[in-house]
Amino acid sequence: MTRARTLSKLGSSPAEISEGAVVAGITTIDASGVNITGVVTATTGTFTSVSVAGTITYDDVTNIDSVGIVTAGKGLRATTGGLIVTAGVSTFTGAADFNGALDVDGHTELDNLNVSGVSTFAGYTTVGPYASATASANGVQLRDNGEVLMNKNSGDAITIYNNSATKTFVVGADGDIDIAASDGTSKVSILNTGSATFAGNIDLTDSTVDLYSQTTTTSSKTFQLFSDVGGTKVEKASITAAGAATFASISNTGAVQIGENAGSAGNDEDGIYLDPNGTVYSFKAAASTTPFFQAYQYNGQKMAEITSAGAATFAGSVKIGGTAEANEIDEYEEGTWTPTFEGSTSGSGTLTNYGAWYTRIGRAVHFYCYIVCTGLGTISGNIKVAGLPFTVHATGGYQAVIFSAVEGLAITAGESLAGYCEINDDAFTLQLWDATTGTSNLTSAELSADGGFIASGTYFA
Repeated sequence: MTRARTLSKLGSSPAEISEGAVVAGITTIDASGVNITGVVTATTGTFTSVSVAGTITYDDVTNIDSVGIVTAGKGLRATTGGLIVTAGVSTFTGAADFNGALDVDGHTELDNLNVSGVSTFAGYTTVGPYASATASANGVQLRDNGEVLMNKNSGDAITIYNNSATKTFVVGADGDIDIAASDGTSKVSILNTGSATFAGNIDLTDSTVDLYSQTTTTSSKTFQLFSDVGGTKVEKASITAAGAATFASISNTGAVQIGENAGSAGNDEDGIYLDPNGTVYSFKAAASTTPFFQAYQYNGQKMAEITSAGAATFAGSVKIGGTAEANEIDEYEEGTWTPTFEGSTSGSGTLTNYGAWYTRIGRAVHFYCYIVCTGLGTISGNIKVAGLPFTVHATGGYQAVIFSAVEGLAITAGESLAGYCEINDDAFTLQLWDATTGTSNLTSAELSADGGFIASGTYFA
């Protein structure tokens, strides 16, 4: 007899199979059940329900539908399809390692989050119970438009500490900003009114500072500099909207200094010092060759200059003692001029010039010459000396010429040489005092071929 038996011949009593059974077709088992103590091998099987009191061990399964807890003793691995939790809470007692992306659509609470790479948040990121910019709840919100919103329902809005737990940067609830040193000493204070206090120096090396004040009143002071004088705030400098600058008031006298040591005794540096008494000092270093003072027009034309040697140059006139035209000196000039003998009708002679100079101050021209005739040439008419440095003015009058010495003239003893400046001409005419009634014009014969003289005079140009 073989081990395989036909189950249909077993009747209605419970069947116990201890050595195996082979079922070729469909086997239906009623409520009395089958108790199998060995191994059941089946190609396929359909069960309405299966109750297993012990452990089910299997190598492969298509779907698991469990109403209770599924425990995977050696881990849970999803090679395709992923892990989908449609309801309930997922709890990870140990660490969760996500090698790929983590996509969370709903609310997520994390006690600790350690990110070693780059984190990108497409929407707003909120830290704390922040609700809105006007809410009273504490918190911080980072927005995708670059804004950082911070809410603090009490105390300072922002506080930054150093590694010694000392406040070094504070933004108060009212918007005041305080920056402190490492020991907590305040160094910079900026109030919400716009005023600022600096405990140290302000270094603006290689920087541009723009001071802007909006006002409709030109007399308003847009810049003011104060100092503490005996515990009292005293204005020392100000600039109005119109650009007028004031340094120290009359009751609080001070000085303006340009240059590190300007105005100090023994100073050998360039600089300018304006003392409160109205005196302006300009200092130049001993080796300096640049001018003390220069003034230019808008078109770049130099109008005035004072050199380091003290020489002053003015492109225009100078008024002394008043502002009227009568106080104006419009020219000063020194130089030499070239005299010549000429005839009032025509022709000219030759001469030796032993020196001829002039000085012009305003309209007045002072001249001098020492000349001796060496040939009468083609002179015709009365004798005159031409070549004065400036033309005699039409309203300047016939100014006298003085002769301090005369030589070689063909005149009578007791007669003397005289002369006057011709208006609208650059010459003076020679005359001879030869009568008790007056003078006559000097002729070429009376001058002679070797006559000479020293003459000087003043006329108005």
